[in-house]
Amino acid sequence: MIRSKSSRRILAGALFAAAFLAPSIVRAEADMARFIPSDSAFALWAPDLASVQAAGKASAFGQLLADPASAKIVSMIEEAIEEQKAEMTEEEIGRVEEALKAIKGGAAFYMAFNPTDSEEPFISIVAELDDEGKAWFDRLTPEIGKELTEVTKSTISVGDTTVYQIKGLMDAKEDEASETPQADPLGLNEEDQSMDSTTEEAAEEPQSTTINYAIVGGRFLYMSSVTDSETISRQVALVTGANTDSLSTRSDAATAGGLTPDKNSVGLFLNAQKGLELLIEEADNGEVEDLKGKLATVGALDVQSLYGKLSFDGADLKLNVTATLPTGTHGIMDALFAANSVSIDRLNTVPSDAPSAGVFYFDFARLWDAALAAAETFSPGSSAYAQLPIISVQSQYGVDPLNGILKNIQGTHFSYNMLPDPAAPTPDPENPLAGLQRNNSPVFISYANGDITFNAVRTLLTNLSKDPNYGTSIELTDSGDRLEVRMAEALRSAEGPSPTFAFTKDGFVIAQSDLALSDMTRTLEGKQPGKLGETAEFMKAVAQLDRTGLLAYSYMSGAAWGVTVDELKKVLDAAGGMSGEGAEFAEALPSGEVFTHYLGTVRQTLHRKESALVLEWNMEGKK
Repeated sequence: MIRSKSSRRILAGALFAAAFLAPSIVRAEADMARFIPSDSAFALWAPDLASVQAAGKASAFGQLLADPASAKIVSMIEEAIEEQKAEMTEEEIGRVEEALKAIKGGAAFYMAFNPTDSEEPFISIVAELDDEGKAWFDRLTPEIGKELTEVTKSTISVGDTTVYQIKGLMDAKEDEASETPQADPLGLNEEDQSMDSTTEEAAEEPQSTTINYAIVGGRFLYMSSVTDSETISRQVALVTGANTDSLSTRSDAATAGGLTPDKNSVGLFLNAQKGLELLIEEADNGEVEDLKGKLATVGALDVQSLYGKLSFDGADLKLNVTATLPTGTHGIMDALFAANSVSIDRLNTVPSDAPSAGVFYFDFARLWDAALAAAETFSPGSSAYAQLPIISVQSQYGVDPLNGILKNIQGTHFSYNMLPDPAAPTPDPENPLAGLQRNNSPVFISYANGDITFNAVRTLLTNLSKDPNYGTSIELTDSGDRLEVRMAEALRSAEGPSPTFAFTKDGFVIAQSDLALSDMTRTLEGKQPGKLGETAEFMKAVAQLDRTGLLAYSYMSGAAWGVTVDELKKVLDAAGGMSGEGAEFAEALPSGEVFTHYLGTVRQTLHRKESALVLEWNMEGKK
């Protein structure tokens, strides 16, 4: 945890600097990952931030933000940034702004922990400097630490490098006790509240802080909250190249495909193991090792690291995230991400004008068994309670819903989005969920043992429809080789979704309306007038896919941006009638037409590799 207000300010300042270095960097790319310690908790780096900024502005997303229609949403982002700056002193802000003008070259930002104090993080920034930047450093030296009291200054020699160290006290902001009316969630009369409506905010004591900075081989090195010379020497040696124990040399770095992004890219690293360990220790009840063992059993510790790469390629924006799994997967992680491959061919009969569609792999039996095992790990005997509803259903309706139906759900499932029904009602301000009726996304779920599963479903639904307590709430239609279930007419609402289900021997359909159910039926029977598998764009895209270990694939066409955004604005606008926040966000968003003008198709894939999960997200600019 970050314990002091001084640490929070330092963290805020470092984050602000890292986020806003981009406007001034103008040199060719460099391998900045080699300057980041291998045991860092978090890191962000770029070889050429000026190129990233220029490429971002030239991308379709950058053009969208630059459009006058996006002015309100950009303003909301700027306000959020100003809130972060409020955590910094005027001196700190001024120092950062001067740095933006002076620092030139690649940059790396990372957070690690002191070996002598595992709870207190230190922040470090490494940035390349030219002669102008070095002159800035000379001006900076006497200014650092001016906001501190009881200051002591010293230097630490590490080879040919001089590290300047400043220690002192940072005054906490004096927060006077304030009287703040509390929320009235129970609707009590504001003039007759019986509860205490004041909160006291005590002033904090000044906190000690340490700042270290140096010029190392033409690069600026900044470290906060580090006092021991060993840690400082290690960081300096990384920058000089004397220490090679960097992010680039981690054993799982090769799994992520290397850590040297091109000049239009930004790299990201998250030490998932370190993060979980901190959370575990924070919740320490004296049995840390026991808790770690339990988490490992259920698969919570499978992910060692997350590596990300965000890059711009012309108008396109690409994101690649790799979760490394050095010991494979266990428990729930294995149930969700076992090595299987979806069948992309399930999308061939989807209507060609569907704004979006996707396939995914799911095995209910594996997940159920893993979930029960996890429950037993943390609470022995608890899995027996999960069986009670199943036993109850079996005794009432003559079917084992778990083994007879649910555990047969497995394989490739798919869904797609339909264009809104023009005849559907517009959202009712009093019922924001009504807007969902206009945006149908029928889902098809596959199951194995078709005849056996279908007959079990028939028995269950037939007996349920005869139940005097629940049978009146559904309508069951049995056509021999097809079962349809919908809400009873008296319960349907013309202003909201009316869930409808259809079961066959291959699987079942979940739809929000009869319209969506009919559309999915045509898709399953191959009777759509235009099919996705007949379009050159789709076939070209899937031909380039690596289908080995493919767990999920989805796309959203350029046309979907307009449909999705406009529908979202309507729903949020209706929801704003209750909170006000939804309406504000809806008003700030540009229209769907603006999104469609700039943004093209988005494609996503999730692969299970031998020792990693790889997510790729590609957003094309409008061609």
